[in-house]
Amino acid sequence: MLYRRDFQLALKRKFLENAKSINIDQTLLTGYIDLVGFHKNQRITLHNGETFQVHSDIKANLQHLSSDQPLIVLDISPQNFVTEFYTIDKNELHNFPHLLTSEKTEEIISNKKKLKTLLKYGLICIQEKIEYVEINTNDKEIVTRKMLDEEIDKFKHSPTYQRLKFFNHFFAKNHHLEDFEWATFLEIFVLEFMELPTMEQSHKDYFFDELTKEILNFLSPDDGAFFTQYFPDFLSFSDRRKTPVHYEIHGDQYIVYVESYIQDFYGIKETPSIAKGKLELSFKLLGPHKRALQVTKDLKSFWRSAYREMYKELNREYPRHHWPLEPENALPVLLKRQLPITS
Repeated sequence: MLYRRDFQLALKRKFLENAKSINIDQTLLTGYIDLVGFHKNQRITLHNGETFQVHSDIKANLQHLSSDQPLIVLDISPQNFVTEFYTIDKNELHNFPHLLTSEKTEEIISNKKKLKTLLKYGLICIQEKIEYVEINTNDKEIVTRKMLDEEIDKFKHSPTYQRLKFFNHFFAKNHHLEDFEWATFLEIFVLEFMELPTMEQSHKDYFFDELTKEILNFLSPDDGAFFTQYFPDFLSFSDRRKTPVHYEIHGDQYIVYVESYIQDFYGIKETPSIAKGKLELSFKLLGPHKRALQVTKDLKSFWRSAYREMYKELNREYPRHHWPLEPENALPVLLKRQLPITS
């Protein structure tokens, strides 16, 4: 790294005059304006995005510099390492207005609009100006519409929307989800939510619920009322915890399954179905290691065949777990010590 004093002495020797009167930063910028950059993570990035590694001999000189400190690259080795640089006052870049650009951004924060103006030379920020102004009705409408657009996008990636695809396929083939008038629905809620100071989670939940109702009414007013009954979020197979239901679509295959420890399904003799009997459940039966022991749509056959083949090995490897000889008639208990005491 070269210091001001070094340049002053060099210039004094060359021009035999008081070099302190010379603006060194501006002099260097005039010749090296295309090599102005900043440092980050022991690398120097120029204003145009070109990046160079720093030679080990000068890495220590970067440690006390902030990342927004502009500098000029004075020398680059044949191996593309920066070997010399010189720090400059960023205000000196104002003397090159033809190279500077202005970037303006707006952001709504609560009931204020944040206006940010950046004066930049390529990637280098020279000046930042921030001011806050009152928002107007038009601002509120824009912000509310953007916020609800984001909520609709989240909705389209939610488990509820996946279940709606199943409902569409099995009970409303004459309509399609993508034909739903999203824009019309959005406009109704833009007007309703514009007056809210902030959008809380309860408002988002309300929006999701109303959107689901409108879609169901569009797809099938008659069967829509039975949506949660036909395609439930959870199923209870015993007095134990509820088991989440998973809905997956692979091409033209509509697959629905439940996943839990194998013990949670003890006592189930027949494979249940959903959607008025149109969809049989698949069971992903997990072992103590939380990996699938079996995936089946026929529990009755599994209990009588595959389970009996793996019974001895499971009982030997996991002796604390409950492995009954007749799981279809057993209690859904994970561990033997949880079994009721019999006299």
